Amino acid sequence: MKKILLILTVFLLAGLLQAQTFRIGPSFGLSKQQDLSIGNVSGSDLSLGLDNDMHYGLTAKLDLHAINLTAHIFKGKLSGKESIAIMTNQVDVEYEADLISAGIGVELTLIPGPVNVYVAGDFLFTFSSNGKAKTSNAFGTIETTFDSGSDQGLGIGAGIDFKVLPLIDIDLTARYNMNNMFSKEDGEVSWNTIEVTATVLFPL
Repeated sequence: MKKILLILTVFLLAGLLQAQTFRIGPSFGLSKQQDLSIGNVSGSDLSLGLDNDMHYGLTAKLDLHAINLTAHIFKGKLSGKESIAIMTNQVDVEYEADLISAGIGVELTLIPGPVNVYVAGDFLFTFSSNGKAKTSNAFGTIETTFDSGSDQGLGIGAGIDFKVLPLIDIDLTARYNMNNMFSKEDGEVSWNTIEVTATVLFPL
């Protein structure tokens, strides 16, 4: 985690030397996680439906004419519950974990003006911790904890950036994140996320 924060800091400081405007501000939004694969049981592929979870954090932009450099760090959750029929047994599964995602990337302005329209790409780092699952059936309840993990992937998206006051800008963006694109092991399923985020930006 310290290495990631150092990379983001160096990235921002290097760009600041040539940027026209450096903007930073709080972000919040909603993440829709792809269903979590549980595995194959009795010949059936089972998956856990995941909730739409909130995320919040910080976003920074270095405005370099038509191309902007960006960095963000968000904190959120991965959670869900499902009732699954395994043979003649009904099994209730609950899962949750803490997530921290960080990204560095670029934005390409398509339509400049009072409302800037852009497309974006990000290199993503995702860290999971405090993962736990609770499985319940007629015979009792089993609780399981999981080790912390990290993944690297790619995010693509689009958004709009517009000024509401002389010193306040609003940024609205939607991303499709392929969280483990570069760290997926053999046999591991893809972990993808749809993310919608709003950011209030202040120039420095």
